[in-house]
Amino acid sequence: AAESWLRDILLDNGSPPWDLDPTPIPDLSPTQSREVQAIFAEKILEIVQNSGQAPTVAQMAEIKEMVSQDYRFGVLQQSQNRADRMKIKIQDQFLQGGWDTAFNDFITDLVTYPAAFIKGPIVRRQRALGWKTSSDGRTQVEPIERLGPEYERVDPFRIYPEPGIGSLHEGYLFEHHRLSRTELSELIGVPGYDDDAIRKVLEIGNGQSWISEDVELQKDEEERKFYSYMRPTTEYDALEFWGKISGKMLIEWGMTEDDVPDPAREYDANVWLVGNYVIKAVLNYDPLGQKPYAKTSFIKCPGALWGKGIPEIIEDLQGVCNAAARALVNNMGIASGPQVEINLDRIPANEDITQLSPWKIWQTVNDPVGSSSPAIRFTQPESRASELMAVYEKFSRLADDHSGIPAYVYGDLNVQGAGRTSSGLSMLMGAAGKGIRQVVMHIDSDIVKPIVERQFVYNMRYDPDESIKGDV
Repeated sequence: AAESWLRDILLDNGSPPWDLDPTPIPDLSPTQSREVQAIFAEKILEIVQNSGQAPTVAQMAEIKEMVSQDYRFGVLQQSQNRADRMKIKIQDQFLQGGWDTAFNDFITDLVTYPAAFIKGPIVRRQRALGWKTSSDGRTQVEPIERLGPEYERVDPFRIYPEPGIGSLHEGYLFEHHRLSRTELSELIGVPGYDDDAIRKVLEIGNGQSWISEDVELQKDEEERKFYSYMRPTTEYDALEFWGKISGKMLIEWGMTEDDVPDPAREYDANVWLVGNYVIKAVLNYDPLGQKPYAKTSFIKCPGALWGKGIPEIIEDLQGVCNAAARALVNNMGIASGPQVEINLDRIPANEDITQLSPWKIWQTVNDPVGSSSPAIRFTQPESRASELMAVYEKFSRLADDHSGIPAYVYGDLNVQGAGRTSSGLSMLMGAAGKGIRQVVMHIDSDIVKPIVERQFVYNMRYDPDESIKGDV
């Protein structure tokens, strides 16, 4: 229900949950600043030619301010067009880079695990369909390869942040990858990767498993990847590191002294390790040294990296409900038929006393002590099903309150009190929406905004189209 509610808010309204707007007073680029200087110089030259004398310092300051204001007003008119074009560009990059799939999987992680992660933008080689015109003028389809930004959901079980940190950007971070032989070989020739190291790894095999095989098998079983141990293909454990690395180590791993001028300094770097081989060592391309990950939680814990998902929020209530269900099933079994008491002194030796059946005829003998009590007594245990069901339903309703996802959100029609009228139900839905709005705020501030901002910075730095660039 929480997943559906979040998707209904963020994905199903047709428009993306983000926008770009120009700043009220746009900053000028170096080229625009030079244009302002040129206009200012023309104004001064015109005044000198007309009056025969140079303006005073106060007049020059006033003229410069006037020129800047007029120029900024013109820039402001253009900046909305630039912001709109940038938005269309980022939407196209999101579409081609897998943002929709990553965000959809992220929502599932968000309501389930203590934290959910999205990675991106990561520049990768992409295969796509291209178009060309043949010699006879017909349009033909052909496969092409290009470099483009991509986005992906990161499995919370495969990410290892530095212990004790409260933010992903405070300390180091490891991500564990399971690469097939094909995926590893496709990294040969990709900029930043060491081709010789990759060929060595492919030659000698995996070399080292970083995760316990029992843990991996248990995880595969939970993910319904049955019999994964029988896969005929080789898999390689790769560790991707983001954090500070000394210049000396980076030089040993193949970086040049132009990239790392001081061996004693610590540099923000991205390093990939397979077995004992470093297959990639590059500096972090982000201008602020941030990692390409975004993270949030359904319920955030101040000062902690990990928060809480819905299963953890209602864990104690689930325990009570499970205990009530077990007791209910046991009581149903016990109370489903009579308990039988048999006087063995009055039963013949060959009589079967382990089975009950309708219309069964029991053979008995006289009581040796002369008692007139029956040889077989039946006692019906009491059913406690109604009491146990009441306990289960009570704690189920408490789970609705604790999680902030009330039953009427996911279609329960047995709503009592104010929820029996349309206006009352609308008021209850509005009150329940406060909790989910807080989760949406976490998604907006921790996921959507940082990733859109990083994609914007990437386009400002590397995209050749100058018409999309501006202060937004």
